[in-house]
Amino acid sequence: MAEVCTPGSLSRCLGGDVRQCNAIGSAYQLLDDCTASETCVENASGGMCAAHVCTPSAVSCTGDDLVSCAADGLSQSTTDCQAVMSYCSAGACLPWVCTPGSVDCTGTGATALRRTCNARGTARSQVLCGGILGCNGGNSACAAGCGDGVMQGGEECDDGNVTDDDGCTNGCELNNRVLRLDGNGDGVVLPRNPDYGDVGTQFTIEAWVKPVTTTVANFSIIYTRRANYGDYALRWSDGNSGRFGFDAYTDNNILVQLQAPSASTVNTWHHVAGVVDGRAVRLYVDGNLVASATAPADITWRADDGRATQYSEYATFIGHTRSPGDGGAQTASRFEGDIDDVRVSRAARYTGANIAPAMWLTPDEFTVGLWRFDESSGSTATDASPSSALDGVIEGATRVVGGR
Repeated sequence: MAEVCTPGSLSRCLGGDVRQCNAIGSAYQLLDDCTASETCVENASGGMCAAHVCTPSAVSCTGDDLVSCAADGLSQSTTDCQAVMSYCSAGACLPWVCTPGSVDCTGTGATALRRTCNARGTARSQVLCGGILGCNGGNSACAAGCGDGVMQGGEECDDGNVTDDDGCTNGCELNNRVLRLDGNGDGVVLPRNPDYGDVGTQFTIEAWVKPVTTTVANFSIIYTRRANYGDYALRWSDGNSGRFGFDAYTDNNILVQLQAPSASTVNTWHHVAGVVDGRAVRLYVDGNLVASATAPADITWRADDGRATQYSEYATFIGHTRSPGDGGAQTASRFEGDIDDVRVSRAARYTGANIAPAMWLTPDEFTVGLWRFDESSGSTATDASPSSALDGVIEGATRVVGGR
C-alpha cells in the first residue's frame, strides 16, 4: 500500500481539525476536533486549535473606531473613522454630515438659524435667532436683536424667544397689560347672558388677580347675573377675610357657596378658578383644590329668557357687581387691585386635588370668552375667544404694562 503521509510527521490542519499521520502512513487520524469558537492553525510545532479573539469577519463600532475581525477570528484591526472625515455607524465609516464643532448660518431675518455641528459630525443643532438682524454669517452668530434675551434700544422687553403670546411679542413689545381697578366703581361690563348661549352644566370661570386690600368684604372678580336662575361669582376677601370664594346658584335658585379655608396674601398674583361639573362645584386657588361641594340640584348656565335682554344689569361684570333697579350704578363689591386673563369656558377644566394653571390663559374650542386687557388704548376689552363675540366696555379702569 502506498503511503498517504509520512509516519511521525508533524500534525496538520485538515478539514478544520488537527490530524496526525498514523504509524503506517496510510491515513491521517483525528488528533484534536476544533470547536466552533476555534480555528485550526499550523506553526513550527504542527497543527493546533486556537481560540477566537473575535467573531470571524465581524465588524462593529466602538465610538468612532471601526473594529474589523479577521476571517479566521484570530485577530482584529481598528480604523479611526474620524481620521478619514467620517463617523462610525452600523459597522461602517460614514462621511461626516458636517464638520465637527463648526457653526454656520442659514436663512435670513426672523427665520434665520444658527447651526452648530456636534462633536462627531453626525448632526446639527439649531437655534432660531429671530429679530430683524437674524444670523451674522461673518462670525456665524445670532446678531443682536429681538428674541436674543438681551434688552436693546427700542425694545420694551426681550424674553429670549419670538413667541408672540407670552407677555412679550415677537417684536419685543410688551403685550402683558393688566386691568387696574381703584375700588371706586371702575370695572368692565360684558355682554348680557343671552349672548353667551347655552354654556351647559359643565363650565369654568377663572382669572389671575392681585388684590391689594382686604378691608371691604366680598370684592367681585367676575360676576354674572341671570334673570331667572341666580348668579355665579368669583369673590375676594369674603367677609373681610382675605379668602377667595365662588358662588353658584342651582336652577331652582339655591345658593352653593364655597370659600377657601385660609387667607391669601395681598399684593401677590393668584390664579383662582370656580368649576361647575354637573352638580360638583369646586374652587381652586393657586393650583390647589381648596373647597368643594355637591349641589342639591342641577346648575345650568343657559341663555336667559326675554327679561334678560330688557335690563342692562343682567350682564356679566369684572371688578364690581350691579343689581337690578340700581339705575346702572356699580353699587357693590368693588375690587381693588389688578385683574388679568379672565376666562369663561364651556368645560370643567380642572379636576383633582392639584392642577397646574397656565400663566397665560389661551383660547381653545371650549372657550366662551377670554379677556386679557392687552389693548394699548380705548375702552374696549377685546374678547380673545374663537368667537370674538363678547367684547366688553371698560368703565374707569386703566390698563398697565408688565403687571404680571
